[in-house]
Amino acid sequence: MSGNSPPADGSPPQPNPPGGPASPKNEIEAWNEVLEASRGGLRAFLSTKLPQAADVDDCLQAVSIAMLRMPPDVPPPARKAWLFRVAANQAALWWRKKSVADRALETALRSVPPAEAGQRHFADTDPLETAEVRQRVRQAIERLPESTRKIVRLRLRDGKPFREIAEQLDIPLGTALTRMRRAMDQLRIELNDLHELD
Repeated sequence: MSGNSPPADGSPPQPNPPGGPASPKNEIEAWNEVLEASRGGLRAFLSTKLPQAADVDDCLQAVSIAMLRMPPDVPPPARKAWLFRVAANQAALWWRKKSVADRALETALRSVPPAEAGQRHFADTDPLETAEVRQRVRQAIERLPESTRKIVRLRLRDGKPFREIAEQLDIPLGTALTRMRRAMDQLRIELNDLHELD
């Protein structure tokens, strides 16, 4: 018999005892409270590990998604520490995913002239910052579908978080994430020899 089912003798149902099983709704509310109380600290923590605010926003989104899976074995006193561990893991994963091709792509997009990009020219000294690399990256981007090109440019050139990109293009967040992942997979294949220039 569950903790809140009416007893057979007709007496009022008794609540779950302290430490007993909690309802999924109560668990979600409890996790949300911990997340909201920790959000400022998580953002500050991730800001020390990631280069752009957009990347911090995306990692926070990943932490929220992980939290919604409601890990059953995390006691309430340990939940804040668990969220910070997830945030640290997401930051490490972000860096692992940044390949040479990703860096070349970002460098090329950020260093195009203002008339094309609408922003100032970046005079980096990165060895990837060459006319040849920029040309190859532009050509590879132009071969992407138009809807995907928009996402790549908004993300890498303008530094926008995926949620804002999805709102601007009026598409689901999951669609924006999927198109970006597929675009980067294709660009990595086309630009996989750029490490020779590094």
